[in-house]
Amino acid sequence: MGNLLTELNEMRHNLSAARPVKRTKPPMVYGLKKDPLGDIYQSADKLINEGEVYYGVIVQANELLFHKYNPFNVNYSCDCPMNIIYSKDNFFNVYPELLHEAASYIYSFKNTENAPPEIKRIVDSVTDEYERLFNVPVYVKDIPAIMEIAPEVCNATVYFTTVMVFRQHLPRKYLKGWFLPIIACDDCCSVMVLPKKYWTENFIRYLW
Repeated sequence: MGNLLTELNEMRHNLSAARPVKRTKPPMVYGLKKDPLGDIYQSADKLINEGEVYYGVIVQANELLFHKYNPFNVNYSCDCPMNIIYSKDNFFNVYPELLHEAASYIYSFKNTENAPPEIKRIVDSVTDEYERLFNVPVYVKDIPAIMEIAPEVCNATVYFTTVMVFRQHLPRKYLKGWFLPIIACDDCCSVMVLPKKYWTENFIRYLW
């Protein structure tokens, strides 16, 4: 497979070439409209038509999403939330493994009382599992795992956010890889998984 930025740029092109996209509303999920994640129903059109595609790395996800899709089992066919981190800095789209380092660093403090103050709010959310946070900035200078490997990006920012995962957006309708293309927009609180029809064949074949 080519380099990851090439794959990402092809996915960006795929989405851009399809615009304007109409009727992008995700499937209805019982109770979601009353959940902060229900904002996706208002934001989906704007994300698809105006958002940018980035790589998002999974911090944690509802465990049901890791089970293979089964239309006859409500647990393994339902749509569920996950926490991811992503960055608008293309450095992290070339090296998403650095975002993985950040995700692992955050997750390592789950269920502990010693999270650094810079990420305590995020860690508390990860521990709670039901709290929703949207696009909370995390400064790379506060993530030792990245600073040890790439100190040159010390001024960069990554974002922690909660995402509703609609299985129909995934190539195999369940989470298989540790990172995936997402869509974010400066004017939207929601982030969404890039629908699978815009993914590249190479990305799916080798990473999903």
